[in-house]
Amino acid sequence: MEGVGERLEERLDEFLCRLPTALERDFRHYRMVRLAGPFGARALNPSGIEGMYWLRLPEWLLSRPSPRQAAGAAADLLADVRWAQYCVFLAVRARDDLFDGQASLIGLEQVADRLLLAARGTLERHFAPRSPTLRFLAASIRLSQRAILEVDRLQRMPGGMPAGALPLYAEVGRVFRLGSVAICAWTGRTEGVSPTGRFCDHLAVAGQIVDDLDDMLGDLAQGRVNYAAARLLDGERAIEDGGNEPPALIARALLRGTATAALLERVRTHLRRAGRAVESLRLRPAGRFVADRLIEVDELATSLHRRLVDCALGTTPTPNGGKGVPLLG
Repeated sequence: MEGVGERLEERLDEFLCRLPTALERDFRHYRMVRLAGPFGARALNPSGIEGMYWLRLPEWLLSRPSPRQAAGAAADLLADVRWAQYCVFLAVRARDDLFDGQASLIGLEQVADRLLLAARGTLERHFAPRSPTLRFLAASIRLSQRAILEVDRLQRMPGGMPAGALPLYAEVGRVFRLGSVAICAWTGRTEGVSPTGRFCDHLAVAGQIVDDLDDMLGDLAQGRVNYAAARLLDGERAIEDGGNEPPALIARALLRGTATAALLERVRTHLRRAGRAVESLRLRPAGRFVADRLIEVDELATSLHRRLVDCALGTTPTPNGGKGVPLLG
């Protein structure tokens, strides 16, 4: 993966430089403020590209020998598939932020549309316009956008997002299957589409639960009770319904620790399922990736516990004048 981030950033910079000045300015500002750096995907590993399974999986699949696999052609394909996948990520993320009201720049929607067109145009260098890969691109974007709307609707309901709605997070992340679908089609190994799809879905769910833990108080401020917050509130309301506001109930649940431990175990469950999904493909890097993420979850649990103990003992000040409990980062 060495140098992949730099090459993607170079392609993005070339793309942005071809935009009208106002659109380029809006998107660069959005990335600086909202995405917090070049690779703004908050995955299980927030440090950057190493946590982005959807950029790494295509290379893992290409590492399996194939009769169609000429070295030069494979390298060109891999670079284009990564670029297309990155374009789709940026477009969907920008649209999601616009929908959430977390971004309001006039030109952002237009840039998102152009990013999707760039993704399609890039893939058309290797696949026919009506190929399964291009059809998957269009279908996954539609599904992701519908799922984003449904998640928002459920999170704004009384009680927040139901426990049974967790699979929606996999639908939100369906666009991240694109790279593996493209590589499986190009190599002729279409039997890999289903297992890699499950791999991506379980990682998407695991990553979103972690994001929910980080986003709980911010989401509550916008009138949304995400999956993690809803599970913490469920437990506290079952114990005592004293009319406390959700932030206070969440703080109490975090200090108890039981519900938080259950959420992190759910993350581990989806990580293990991701690993099992691709066992038949013998993708050793995928197995190592899952193992690394499991270690990170254990480290997260330890860090969170220490910080909660500090807050309970009063040795570490809580943010917002004691109105909240620090979570991640």
